[in-house]
Amino acid sequence: MNDVTIESVPLLLSAKQATRLCGIGLRTWHTYRASGKLPPSHKIAGRRIWKRRDVERWIEWDFPCLDRFIELSKMKKRNGGAD
Repeated sequence: MNDVTIESVPLLLSAKQATRLCGIGLRTWHTYRASGKLPPSHKIAGRRIWKRRDVERWIEWDFPCLDRFIELSKMKKRNGGAD
């Protein structure tokens, strides 16, 4: 039998998890969110969360503000971009 360990990678991130992924502080994260500099977040069961894919794209796309992030996401979808 093959002993393979599959590490679970969360698809949804809390602010704390997102800051670890980005290497920035929690206070900075909240400041960025308040000023519209983060990818879109969602509120589920009273918790604010981010899609891991969005946070990774935000990093890849050089940290665009929310409006620009949404614009880039729409362009990617129109052009048939896949993850």
